[in-house]
Amino acid sequence: MCPRGPPATVLLMFLMLTLMSSRPIVDSRESQNDTFQRQHIGELSHPPFSNTCCNTRLRRQKMTTPASKPCNTFIHIDLSTVRAICTRTGTQRPNNRYYSNDSFCVPDCKFIRKDPRQGGVYCATTVSQRISITCEQVQGAGLVPVHYGKYKECFP
Repeated sequence: MCPRGPPATVLLMFLMLTLMSSRPIVDSRESQNDTFQRQHIGELSHPPFSNTCCNTRLRRQKMTTPASKPCNTFIHIDLSTVRAICTRTGTQRPNNRYYSNDSFCVPDCKFIRKDPRQGGVYCATTVSQRISITCEQVQGAGLVPVHYGKYKECFP
């Protein structure tokens, strides 16, 4: 006896393709706020922030390939505290720049040399200082941090 209709695998494939094509297309690029968080919001480890921490964190965050980032600064506070600088606890300056009124633990990771096994090798220095961030209005999220500025930009 011959089976009637298409095989079950063909029907299943047709159903899967139909469902996949009906899903909205999502932009997979990282938002500026997500990039800011990935590159600058440090895990709340205890100072001092060591060279090993710099190397591990930058490698884990994919900031050593294809080219090593020359310098990266982390801010050792939670995201809600950084966001508050944009909305309540910071001092607003021109061009959506906000300066923190408080000092924070700020580890700088500076590129030393290339290493074929690790990517970049970094040296850590940690200071306590005020920070400068750029904030932008994002629909549904309010005012969010999108760029970290150097401390020297805070105070001319």
